[in-house]
Amino acid sequence: MYVWFGIAALLGLIALLGYTQYRHVRRLLVHAESAQRQASENLVLVGRLGAEMEGLRSQHQVLDQQLKENQVLAVDGISNSRAAIQLASDNQALVLRSFRDLTVQLAATEQALLQAQAESQQVLLQVHAESQQVLLQAQARSHTDIRASATLGKTAVQEIQSGKKKVETFLASEKRLKEIAYRGFGRLQFETMQEIESLMQLHALFDIRHPTPLLGGAAKGWAMEPVSMLFLTRMVLECRPDLIVECGSGTSTVWIARALAKNGHGRLVSLENSAEYCAVTRSSLRANGLEDWVDLREAPLEQYRLMDDDCLWYSSAAVEGLLGIDLLVVDGPPAATAGMARYPAFPILRGKLSDSAIVILDDAERPDEREIINRWTTECPDLVETAHAAGRLSRLDYRRTR
Repeated sequence: MYVWFGIAALLGLIALLGYTQYRHVRRLLVHAESAQRQASENLVLVGRLGAEMEGLRSQHQVLDQQLKENQVLAVDGISNSRAAIQLASDNQALVLRSFRDLTVQLAATEQALLQAQAESQQVLLQVHAESQQVLLQAQARSHTDIRASATLGKTAVQEIQSGKKKVETFLASEKRLKEIAYRGFGRLQFETMQEIESLMQLHALFDIRHPTPLLGGAAKGWAMEPVSMLFLTRMVLECRPDLIVECGSGTSTVWIARALAKNGHGRLVSLENSAEYCAVTRSSLRANGLEDWVDLREAPLEQYRLMDDDCLWYSSAAVEGLLGIDLLVVDGPPAATAGMARYPAFPILRGKLSDSAIVILDDAERPDEREIINRWTTECPDLVETAHAAGRLSRLDYRRTR
């Protein structure tokens, strides 16, 4: 009987001790959970420790289950009391070891929390320092922008003042501009009247009583203007050349042929690279009954080598048989065919000129033609530009000295 009471008392004591240890472990778990929540807010390391605490909680549940099984074994079998007591002792030792491990883990968690707080504080200090540096740099840039804006403002004021001066200068020169405009208009009126007078003189000179080829700006193509044509026809009438060679046919061909017909003497050889213009010129000559005075030759352009330069000019076959040219009229090829397109005329025909010949170059005011005259007179001292003849023509006299 006393043995039974002793066993019951021992089992009660074991159960009380286990329960006490259980409550103590529960409190430790609650404290660990609180520490785990605080650690998870600062570092990933704390989360890892929380996972380890979850493992400890699982171990505690296993221990609790083992304690319950031990209680059942103590009630069911007195014969196994010694084994139960030994098992309880083992469980107690296990609980004590678990408690020590938990204490170590809590200490490590606390140390990790302190370290995380220190690192957080250091990061905050570093961020604050960098923020201060950025703020100072922004302030410095602001001061620089302000100075740049001030400089820009000064520049704008200077530009406004400069623009004002330009406007004042323009207004001051308005009278001058009006004078230039009036003078240009007056010159235009003069040139127009000169063209009209020259055309009237041409008609009177040849007693024209029927339509004639158009001249100047009224013509389709690049016809000579009336002032130049009047000068050229008068030269033909006065000099009475035996042979005239014309580079580039057109209305000038008809008027030169008219002058030859009036002289009753001379011949005109006209070179034309365009089949279309050649046909138009031949039709005009036929319509005016002048085809007998003109040898119109269609001469396609071909390659020449002059002064180490390649150039295009009328075919060599077209100028065969020409000799003793008294008047050379250079009004082609068109400038669009090549640069310095009219330059080859004198070098190629120089040996075919008479001892005393006249060279007429049209469009002499253009830069290319001025350069052509310079090259001709430089390469051949026997050729001299006498004067700007009339309109767009320039006259050069050739006198063979050797």
